[in-house]
Amino acid sequence: MYEYIRNNQASILGARSAISRVFREIVRALARLPVLAKFFIGLAILVEFLVVTQWERLTFKTTPPPASPPTSLTSQPPVASIPAPPADTIQADEARAKRLVAFEIVDPQVQGNGSIIGNGQVLYLHGIKRFDSKNLCTKASGERWACGLHAYATLRNTLSKNTIACNPKTLLPNAVSATCRIGTTNVALSLVRDGLVELDDNADDADLAYAQAFAKNGKLGIWDR
Repeated sequence: MYEYIRNNQASILGARSAISRVFREIVRALARLPVLAKFFIGLAILVEFLVVTQWERLTFKTTPPPASPPTSLTSQPPVASIPAPPADTIQADEARAKRLVAFEIVDPQVQGNGSIIGNGQVLYLHGIKRFDSKNLCTKASGERWACGLHAYATLRNTLSKNTIACNPKTLLPNAVSATCRIGTTNVALSLVRDGLVELDDNADDADLAYAQAFAKNGKLGIWDR
């Protein structure tokens, strides 16, 4: 064995010398390459090293996308239904609306409390204060007189055998307040002109306002104080 090694020692040394020369030539060749070429060669060596040594870590695993949360079929709260109004309320509203429609009364009947009845309607004259046939007034002289009875009689005589056209203004319990006319004349005009009734504070009829001013200036009826 020793003889074999001694006989082949020269060959082994020669091979080592040849390998050294080849390696030196490679180094010289690499040294003469441009810097950019050296960079890419080094990068290629690094990539190959990583692929060989880190293959398992570089194996990509497909990750399934996260499951989306289930969509609720009722994402919004249900809208509460609005209950329908009771039938009696609907009927009452219809009756109120019907009472606010303009109407006519043929041969109206005057009552002692100043109301007028006809065609199923009960109304009070709009624009004047209420009166009653039992009302009593006192003149400036101190004399007592039946001002309410005079107002009742005047209104009854004015409406006798006439047709009145009425325009409802305000709904009252079981009645309406309305402006009524015979032709173009306000029915309440004769009462105001004779000083038998007083205008409401919110009356807006120019003829009635002029008639009351006339009665006040003449100290007629209730204005004789």
